[in-house]
Amino acid sequence: MPGFAGITPYIGAWPESIAQSTLDQKHPLGTRLTAYDTNGFFGTGEFVYAKTVPAIVQTGRVLQQPDYDGTVSDMVAGTLTGFGIVAGMGPMAANSFGWFQMSGLMVLQGASIAIGAKIGYGAGVVAAFAAGNQLIGGKAVQPSTFAVVKATGSRSQLGPKAISVNDISGLVVGLTVSGTGIAGGSKIAAIDPNGTTLNLDLATTGPVSGAITCTYTGFILVSAPNGLIAQGAIT
Repeated sequence: MPGFAGITPYIGAWPESIAQSTLDQKHPLGTRLTAYDTNGFFGTGEFVYAKTVPAIVQTGRVLQQPDYDGTVSDMVAGTLTGFGIVAGMGPMAANSFGWFQMSGLMVLQGASIAIGAKIGYGAGVVAAFAAGNQLIGGKAVQPSTFAVVKATGSRSQLGPKAISVNDISGLVVGLTVSGTGIAGGSKIAAIDPNGTTLNLDLATTGPVSGAITCTYTGFILVSAPNGLIAQGAIT
């Protein structure tokens, strides 16, 4: 999810993108950063630099906030956690380092949930609310059917898997893409930091023209201004 610029004063090198991950550590574990989306869509959020234990294969993985050693792990349903929640910002290899979102408008992986409904959680995902599995402090603001429409640029086909768009506002890796020249089932595999190029996971079937539709299939948008807490205990 490129496009976030830091607000928090910080000495040191910033990552090229808030979604960037590396196998070597770039910042002290536990470093917190408040940043805003320069494209305007996601507003302002708080992020923490940590190490992931499991591999993260998709944007929006639901994880426990970093422990004392700076590592994050999958949220497990039905446990007596009481832990805060962070969201993975993109695919990451096991035991790699990167930024995780703690609060703000969060893209979370999981089942579609109605706007305004209470939110539950499963292993690494959001789910329908159930007793003992509730995420407190947030609400669904868009379900998995939410879609963002983008006009394609004059150089709409840059290669077999690359297309240009008018802007990347509201787009994240993993969204399903459809439109003229787009292969069925295509997803955004990467977003170029230049702000106008999307790389798909499947080759286009022909010239890409007109508007493309990017749908949040498999994700929901959750507003959590002060972060999310997993409520697992019932006593």
